[in-house]
Amino acid sequence: MFAPARTPPAVVKALNAGANKTLGLQEVRARFLSEGVEAVGGTPEAFASLVRQDVKKWNAVAAQAGIKPE
Repeated sequence: MFAPARTPPAVVKALNAGANKTLGLQEVRARFLSEGVEAVGGTPEAFASLVRQDVKKWNAVAAQAGIKPE
């Protein structure tokens, strides 16, 4: 889940708590699993770190493949 830059920390915290609560529901987990997805909650900081790592990884893949943005 993403939110606009400069979203107040209290709002981010509330959204995160709601998302984690929802992802903890058995019926939600079962639905995700039926689609081949494992629902994983966490903290906003851990998610931000994952996004940074993914951007770095895929930028390197694109560069190595010679892919350039239009």
